[in-house]
Amino acid sequence: MSPEQRGETSEKGAQHARYLRYLESRACEAEVLAAAQEGLFRLLRELERASSVSALRDLLELRLRALLPLASVLVVLRESPCSETWWWGGEGRKRRESMSLSPEERAALEGLPHPAGLPASQMPSLAPEGAETLLVVPVVQGETLWGGIVGAALPQGGFSGTEERLAGILALHLGLRLEALSNSRRLAEEGLRLRRELAVAAAVQRGMRPPAVVHWPEGRAVTWCHPLGDVSGDACDLLRDPEGKVHLLLADAMGHGVAAGLVVSFLRGLFLSHLLREGGDPQKLAALVDEGLKSVGNDDDAPFCTVIHGTWDARRRRLSYLSAAGAPSFLLRRSGEMVTLDATMALLGVLPVVPEAREVEGFPGDLVCCCSDGLLEALPSCSARSPRECLATWLREMLGKNDLEEIPALVQEEVERGRWVLRDDATLVLLELGTRENL
Repeated sequence: MSPEQRGETSEKGAQHARYLRYLESRACEAEVLAAAQEGLFRLLRELERASSVSALRDLLELRLRALLPLASVLVVLRESPCSETWWWGGEGRKRRESMSLSPEERAALEGLPHPAGLPASQMPSLAPEGAETLLVVPVVQGETLWGGIVGAALPQGGFSGTEERLAGILALHLGLRLEALSNSRRLAEEGLRLRRELAVAAAVQRGMRPPAVVHWPEGRAVTWCHPLGDVSGDACDLLRDPEGKVHLLLADAMGHGVAAGLVVSFLRGLFLSHLLREGGDPQKLAALVDEGLKSVGNDDDAPFCTVIHGTWDARRRRLSYLSAAGAPSFLLRRSGEMVTLDATMALLGVLPVVPEAREVEGFPGDLVCCCSDGLLEALPSCSARSPRECLATWLREMLGKNDLEEIPALVQEEVERGRWVLRDDATLVLLELGTRENL
C-alpha cells in the first residue's frame, strides 16, 4: 500500500472515529434530555395536585435542583396578584423569606419575555454569593407577574438550551397553576362572604315574620313558613288597626332566594307604611304596591308578585279582600262549606292593573285560609279535586280533632314525613274570624 493510500485510510479512520464520538454525544444528549423531560412531566403533575402557594414552594424547593443541574436554584413567588410580599424557596430561603423585591428587580423580571441570562448585578438580592451570571425565568400569566425562577451556572460553564427550555416550560405551568389557585381562593372567599350574607338575610327575614300564633278580640291567627333555601320569596303579615279591623297580607314573588326575598320584604314595608299612614283601603294599597314593583324593575326583567290582602271588619261582619293573579285563598265556614276567594285583578308589577276589592260575609268561627303556590304544589296529586279543595278537606279533618293553634305543627309533620313534598317556598296563614264579646 502506497503512502498516499495509507494516509487516505488513516484520514477515513479518523473521520469514522469522530463520527462515532458525535453519535455517542448525541445519544448522551438525547438520554439526558429524555430524563429531564420525564422529570419535568412528573413535576408538572405534582404541581397540579398542590393545593396552595406554600405547597408549591415546598415542592419546588425539593425538586428544582434535580430538574435544573445548576450551582443554585431559587424560586420567588407571591400569594396573589395584589400582594406585594414575595416568598423565596431554595437556597437562602430562611434569609430572604417575606422580603419584597426592589423596583429594579421587579422591572427586570417584568421586562424579560422569556428565559435569559442576566448579570448578577441586576438582581443582587436573588444572586448567590460569587455568582456573576444568572439564568432568570419570569413566571407570568396574562398581565400578572407572579414571580421568577433564578439559577446560577456551574463553575465549568454557562446555561444550556435544554435548561432554558425546561425552565421556561416549568414557569409557564407554574403561572397557570398560581392563577388557578388564586381564582379558587377568590371563589372560596366569595362563597364564604355570600353564605354569611345569606345567613344574615335569613335571620332578618325570620325576625320580620309575625308570631306563629296571634290573638285579638276580633279573632286569632296562626302562620307556618318554610323557605326552600336560606331566604324565602314568600312574606306574610297580620296587623290590627286602631279601628279594630284585622289585616292579613300574603305575597309570593317570582322565584326564590335573595332577589325574591327583597321583593316581598319591599312589599311588606309598603303594606305596613300604607296602613299606618292612610288606613286600610285595599285599592290604594294595590296601586301603591304595583307602582312600587314597576319602579324597581325594567321592561325586560320586571319583578312580579301574587298578593292577597284581606281585611276582617268584625263590626260589619264583612271580609273584604283583594287578590292579585289568583293567590290561592278561600274561606272555610264552620259548616264545612268552602268559599273560594278568586282573583280580583292581574299580576302585580307587569300588566296594567285596575284594583278591585270584593266582600264576603263572615261569621265568628269561619276560617280564612291563604297560602302560597308552593304549599298547594306540595300536596299529593288528586285528579278528582283541585289543590284548594284538597287543602280544605285536610283542614276540616285536622280541625275536627285538633285546635287551630296545632295546625302549623301538623303541617310540618306532613312535610317531614314526606307526605307533602316541597319544591318551592311555602307559606300558610289561617285567620279565624271572631268578634268582641259586647257585639
